[in-house]
Amino acid sequence: LFDHGYFLEQTSPDGSWITTSPKNVPEHRPGACTANSASVPDSTLHFSRSHLLMADAVSADQPLLVLRDELLTHIAIDSMDDVNVIFVYSHSSQRLHKIAHWFEDKHSTLLATYNLKNTGTVFAMTLLPGEFVYLSDENNVAQYFLAQCSLHVMCKQCAVDPYCSWNIARGLCYKRERAHFSASGWVSSNSKDTNKCLGHVKRMTTNAYVGDTLHLTCMTQSTWVFNTEPVLPSEKRQLTTEGGLVSGTDSGTYECSIDEEAVMIYEITVDDAECAQPTSVAQFKSKYREWCQKFAKYKHSAEKWQLWYDRNVRIF
Repeated sequence: LFDHGYFLEQTSPDGSWITTSPKNVPEHRPGACTANSASVPDSTLHFSRSHLLMADAVSADQPLLVLRDELLTHIAIDSMDDVNVIFVYSHSSQRLHKIAHWFEDKHSTLLATYNLKNTGTVFAMTLLPGEFVYLSDENNVAQYFLAQCSLHVMCKQCAVDPYCSWNIARGLCYKRERAHFSASGWVSSNSKDTNKCLGHVKRMTTNAYVGDTLHLTCMTQSTWVFNTEPVLPSEKRQLTTEGGLVSGTDSGTYECSIDEEAVMIYEITVDDAECAQPTSVAQFKSKYREWCQKFAKYKHSAEKWQLWYDRNVRIF
């Protein structure tokens, strides 16, 4: 629309809005980039100031990102052959959201969210296409890789990222290269072609101890099952906004799925020998945490009783 759409203009202050003839639109359209702004003619600048309306409305597609209680202050876009990768910074949470928006089907996916807690108040954000994103505060400029492929732990999460490819043999995510599309052992897909990850579900085995709490990571808009039963939020298990699961440890299999397709499987084994003497540092720390939790509950109960006693006892 902004590259090829028509402009509106008024021939007089009280006149009707009419479509500007294409032959009257300067070669350097309003909003277009230029290597040297001093070379832009005054007539072009005057056209930009006097033609602020477009003839056609921006189409109302689905929102690219839906968040609550966020103040989004900066946006930068890396435009590629078939997809725009959009970086949006939130001032309120100090998070950087990375979104892919494909041209063909206008589908968008939240690829990742990065916590930038050490960043001060961001005044500006820009990027070097295909390489880095830069954020500046009052005193510093921070540089981050656009890819961050090593943070993806699942095939589907990795392969859908335009910067990344999944290595089947190693079960790891690497920066994408053109050779990966034709080489065997690599999965590089787009928004529609995620079936290549079928059969490459990553499994993780974890040992835990009574009193431990595990955070099992997954993708956004995912569902969880535990031993084939759906996981619902409870005192023992909590689902996070980023698709993860914070769970009290129970032995069994946790499976994370998207569109009824497994993308991550966790095999959890809990050492429930509560009365046995700890034989490792991990068991000792687990028992210590369990004791601290019980002591905290006892202390809280004692404080409540003392408060009740002070309010109700009669001194004769």
